[in-house]
Amino acid sequence: ANLPEVDVPGPEEQATELVRFHCVPRKGWDRSFRGMSCSARNTINWKGRDVAPEPPQPGCWLLPTSDEASVLIARQKESLQSLGWRV
Repeated sequence: ANLPEVDVPGPEEQATELVRFHCVPRKGWDRSFRGMSCSARNTINWKGRDVAPEPPQPGCWLLPTSDEASVLIARQKESLQSLGWRV
């Protein structure tokens, strides 16, 4: 199944939520992350092959959800940091 690149939270959620960690690619864990209230989300479906997304807010950490993602993040560390991600 083709997943959209980003699930956009509703206006109320955007106003109250401070997200410090984005886990990529999307694995369907977002509901669990929100339930844990741990400032983490799993809504970006970036797999490291196309243009990296901008961080939704300054200082967000980009964390891998797979071994492949961890290698791709490491290889693109400088470009991700130049966009504003912490890696």
